[in-house]
Amino acid sequence: MADVVREKSTTKGNLVFEQDKIPNISSVSVANGLSSISFSGEESERLAASLGHAIVGKFSHSIPAAHQIQKALRYINFKCGYTWKYINAKHILIQFEDLADYARLLGGPKGTPVWYIDRHPMRVFKWSPQFDVFCESPIAAIWCNLIALSIHLFDTGALFAIGKLLGTPIQIDQATAMKTRLFFARICVEIDITKAPTEEIVLNLCGTETILHVRWDKIPPYCYECRHVGHLSEACYAHGKRAKPEKRNYNTNLVVHSSRENAPHPHVSSSMNGNAYKGGQEPNRGDTTAQGVSNLQGQGPRKPLQQLVDPPDILGT
Repeated sequence: MADVVREKSTTKGNLVFEQDKIPNISSVSVANGLSSISFSGEESERLAASLGHAIVGKFSHSIPAAHQIQKALRYINFKCGYTWKYINAKHILIQFEDLADYARLLGGPKGTPVWYIDRHPMRVFKWSPQFDVFCESPIAAIWCNLIALSIHLFDTGALFAIGKLLGTPIQIDQATAMKTRLFFARICVEIDITKAPTEEIVLNLCGTETILHVRWDKIPPYCYECRHVGHLSEACYAHGKRAKPEKRNYNTNLVVHSSRENAPHPHVSSSMNGNAYKGGQEPNRGDTTAQGVSNLQGQGPRKPLQQLVDPPDILGT
């Protein structure tokens, strides 16, 4: 996995196809008069594996500048290496060497898959080959409590087995791992939020059956109309179900402080702030830098984030 994240091309300039060294994959046909190419499930999985532990970060309203994303990711203090890149003007791709770092970002602060970078909400979800920039994945990492679980089942093997009945188990919290809170075990599981979550499991211990109750944290709604997370279909303004809310302006009502001593810490919610990132690549923005842009510490009024946010060479969704 580290090789995937740290991979750097040794080729200067363009990469030339050497046909004798390229494996033959896919199958070609004609569909409705158009050329068609098909990749099997096995081929798709193998190609997807090259991305390793990958997460998509989506900024629905506005995207922060590259240096803000860099600082935010560094401040989380991941244990191992990671890289991030722009997908387009609303999405970034974050790749991790370590599964624990991946789970930490995917689980979100306080169990919610939304981080804030300088007031900009970033929803995170697992990258998959089915990723579509125009739709949001219904697969989300949600925490749940296994109520009154037998103490001897506070074991990683047992918890992983139980978690597989709920979805794809990702991690357990520290209190569960250290057995310092024994009334319930807490586990984070990837589930399809378009389906009803499992709330009861039959637990058979030495021939004795009991019902294990599962209590989920808040599961975000999913809209089938626009295929986005955060609202139900009956409340979808994109399909005329309700009035479209006014667009939020992040450049107004800023408090500018006259001295660094009285200034608050730059607002990057949920433990996301910090210094430089590792390996992220910003699209070409010409000569638009962070110079002269206020960080709420007495450096004068902000220049419009538009100068740093919407480069003309990347497309929005």
